[in-house]
Amino acid sequence: MNIRSHSSQPVIGYIIVVIALAGMICYSLLFWDDMPAQVITRQAAGRHGASAVPRGVSAAAMPATLLVCTLLLMLMPLWNRLVGSTPLRPGPDQRQQTRIWTAILAMLSALLLTLHIGITDMCTGRGPQFPQLAAYGMAVTLIGLAAITAILRVRAHRAIVMGLALGGALVAALAHGLPRAAMTVGTVIMLGGIAAATLLPQLRNDGGRR
Repeated sequence: MNIRSHSSQPVIGYIIVVIALAGMICYSLLFWDDMPAQVITRQAAGRHGASAVPRGVSAAAMPATLLVCTLLLMLMPLWNRLVGSTPLRPGPDQRQQTRIWTAILAMLSALLLTLHIGITDMCTGRGPQFPQLAAYGMAVTLIGLAAITAILRVRAHRAIVMGLALGGALVAALAHGLPRAAMTVGTVIMLGGIAAATLLPQLRNDGGRR
């Protein structure tokens, strides 16, 4: 009997998800009466009329997304057993895999909680504007990717982690005054970090063969 498999679940990540879900529900209930019964998502123009969704859909969108993502992550070990696939890393690295799932769940929780607050504020007309909160969400995503890269110990991971973390700090600094510029900068940094994490090991391996 493999005892390690029962302890490899990212319990801390699940706790973070529960806290994020509770925060979303509380924030929705707090401003529920201020939200219009029908939220206009597109104004009438030309040949199409106005598009609207019930406020319940707007309030439930991000919590439902977080819940579905968490359930999918929980079911991945069962799926791997059903299809007979081998894990990406052998048994001794189960602890590392748990850290990765925890970092992913924490990143998703922070990002979707931020977007939920932005959507609610957009519907009620109070608080920060949605582009600002989306930019803060991008900063959270970059910092989360930095944490995952550090756990994975990708080759040249120190430079990639430093670039992603500093990029996240830069995006957070720009988010309030220049949200669109922050999103552009964040997107470039994120794509650059992913490309570096993907290509650098291959380039080093090719150089080693020569």
